[in-house]
Amino acid sequence: MSIVKQSPKDHVTPLVDVLEGGESFRLVADLPGVSDEALDISVDKRVLTLHTNREDSTWEYHREFKLPDGVDLDGISAGLHAGVLTIELPKGTESRVRKVALT
Repeated sequence: MSIVKQSPKDHVTPLVDVLEGGESFRLVADLPGVSDEALDISVDKRVLTLHTNREDSTWEYHREFKLPDGVDLDGISAGLHAGVLTIELPKGTESRVRKVALT
């Protein structure tokens, strides 16, 4: 995954850990003080966008990622717990490593 663009100066670009496992990618971001209602996660043309707007602040979080072709877009899930956002990006079956048996 790659960053599509940096945010304008009035935005804060949160640091995000990108982890890859055998069957999925996982994005983990610290978003202190952000509520579920203030968080918007969207995917458009294989670009994942994280955007928040805190009404009590003059700044916003904004970050974009270009997703690899192997991500199952319909299987993406996310959770926000105690200011930590976790997004699961499952790999499609064609992008998973599998063993091939000898016959």
